[in-house]
Amino acid sequence: MDKRTPKEIDHHDMMPKVLNKFIEFVDQYTNVTIFKCQGPEVDDMIACFCYLHTEDKINNNIYLYNGRNHWLITFDGVYDMENF
Repeated sequence: MDKRTPKEIDHHDMMPKVLNKFIEFVDQYTNVTIFKCQGPEVDDMIACFCYLHTEDKINNNIYLYNGRNHWLITFDGVYDMENF
């Protein structure tokens, strides 16, 4: 972190502001549900939400995409999207 360039520092400082503006837009202008909290990873939050809403028939409609290894994780399995 100490070896960052001024451009990298500016980018790092700008990201929370941009993200907050995006979250505000999504919250005000779409019907997308937003989850925000400190600590848990997003897959843990989704799992908890599904556990608490088993009667909502949403569990088969949730997909997770892992951008690091390009996996799509669905109710039916894990798919390697680079070789799909």
